[in-house]
Amino acid sequence: GGSGGVTAGGTGSGGVNSTGGTGGAGGLTGTGATGGTPEVDLRCPALKPDIPGVCDVEQLRCTYDYLSGCLCTGVAMGICPKVDPDCPSVSGKVAPFAPPPETGGSGSGAPLPPSEVCVCSAGSWSCTIGI
Repeated sequence: GGSGGVTAGGTGSGGVNSTGGTGGAGGLTGTGATGGTPEVDLRCPALKPDIPGVCDVEQLRCTYDYLSGCLCTGVAMGICPKVDPDCPSVSGKVAPFAPPPETGGSGSGAPLPPSEVCVCSAGSWSCTIGI
């Protein structure tokens, strides 16, 4: 009589699943600049002109910060960045604050407009409140 062979079952360990790598964060998208220069005509006065004021460059269009009266580069995201960060301390002149006629100065909670746009037309300035 031969004895039966005893075979031990092999225990295979499963391979370790690797976790996927984390995706890289997307880079910030640059804002497209038109020609790399802000929309400012260098013939514009540094401070908002007095109304009525005399001007000599027909159809010259200038944008001014509503509160300070300083020349600014055009409204983006509700603000109008000043051309000269030190304005209005350059000449010591501070633009007088005039509430827009729509609110009547009643403090109705309406947000202030970021800018005023002044245009030279027929030899004099006229300004309108921007958006």
